[in-house]
Amino acid sequence: MLPLGYWTIVIFAVFNAIGAASGQNEKEVFGALGGEVSFGPGKLNPPVTSIIWKQISSTAVTKAIEWDDDALVPKPEIKIDRPDNLPNVVYLICEYDGQIIWKNSAGENLVIANHHPKGKFITVKQNGNPESYYTCTVVNAVSNATSDPVYKRDLFEGKIVIYLSIIY
Repeated sequence: MLPLGYWTIVIFAVFNAIGAASGQNEKEVFGALGGEVSFGPGKLNPPVTSIIWKQISSTAVTKAIEWDDDALVPKPEIKIDRPDNLPNVVYLICEYDGQIIWKNSAGENLVIANHHPKGKFITVKQNGNPESYYTCTVVNAVSNATSDPVYKRDLFEGKIVIYLSIIY
């Protein structure tokens, strides 16, 4: 593997060439060895949305760096599915192609089911604390985003749950 300084020079040269080819003014990007730099290809016609740098050797081609204009994940929205045959159960669905992490209000990771036709989901039953909530976090190599919480009290609103205590 080649040192980071070499890749910094190669990346600079690639973006310098892209800028020159597009008729843009050259912009220099500087960074410390071992540090981070951020840059993009500027405006090209047609627009560039993805670039992959590869290291080519006599025996293999290896992806060295990948730049993708839309690598940031969007804030997920939790969808609610209420099965007709199970009135005290709802499915919370997080539709995203990638890693999904479900958590409850206690911060515990929850077991995800994958066999629902609409995406990855968890099952919530009408019991326990109505103030508890659930969140869905989607993750990729660049970023992560977490949904707004969905409270159990809102999942079963309009349904009356009676808890009886008998004191002798």
